[in-house]
Amino acid sequence: MTYRWKQDSYYVYLTGTNKGDRYNVSQEYRPKVVSDAPAAVLAEKDRFDGIYERKFYTPDYSKSFKGRIVGFDQGKETISVQTKKSRLTISLDKLSERDLAYYEEIKDLVIASKSLGLSIKENKAKAERNGRASTVNTNFAIGLANRSSQPIQELEIKYVASHKVDTLDGPPVLTSTSGSVDVTSLFGNYHETIYTDMVPIIRETRPGVSSSG
Repeated sequence: MTYRWKQDSYYVYLTGTNKGDRYNVSQEYRPKVVSDAPAAVLAEKDRFDGIYERKFYTPDYSKSFKGRIVGFDQGKETISVQTKKSRLTISLDKLSERDLAYYEEIKDLVIASKSLGLSIKENKAKAERNGRASTVNTNFAIGLANRSSQPIQELEIKYVASHKVDTLDGPPVLTSTSGSVDVTSLFGNYHETIYTDMVPIIRETRPGVSSSG
C-alpha cells in the first residue's frame, strides 16, 4: 500500500510491504514539476461536471493525449484512461496540476458509474372516485445499491414522471412532474430505497364509458 502527500515542491511516498511476519516501510521523495498552464490550455475551459473525453497533459504541459478516465487505484496512485486505441494506466505524478484537480473532482463519480445499481418500482394507492373523475396517487421507489466497498458521496437523483391527464373535450394531455432527491452518502456494499413525491393520476370518463383499465 502506498500513500502520497503533495508538498509545495515535491511528493512524499510512504510505501508499506508485508514480508512474512514483518512489515517494512519505505519513504521516497520525488520532485514535483509545477508549470503554469499556457494560454492555449486555459482557453479549453475545462469542465468538472462529468466523465468525458478530454485532453490530459504532462506536468510541464509539453505533451498531451486525449482520453476518458474509467478507473483508478488509490493505493498505487494511478488512473486508467481509455483512449480510442487502448487503455492506459498512468501514475498521478505524470499528470499536470490541471488534470489532478479534475481527477479529485470526479473520482466519486467514477466509483458511482462502475458500482451504482439502480432500480425503479411504481407504487399506486387505492383509486379515489369523485363523480366522473378517478384519482390514483402514484409515486416511485428508487432502489440504490452500492456494489463497491467505498462510499459514494453527494448523490442527486433527478426524475421526471410523465403521465397523461384525461379531458372531457378532447384527447388526453401529456404532462410531467419533476423533482430531485439528495443522498448525502451511500455506504459501501449498502442498499437504500428512496421515494419520489406523490403524483395524482386523474382519469375522467364520459357517461357510459368505463374508467377501468
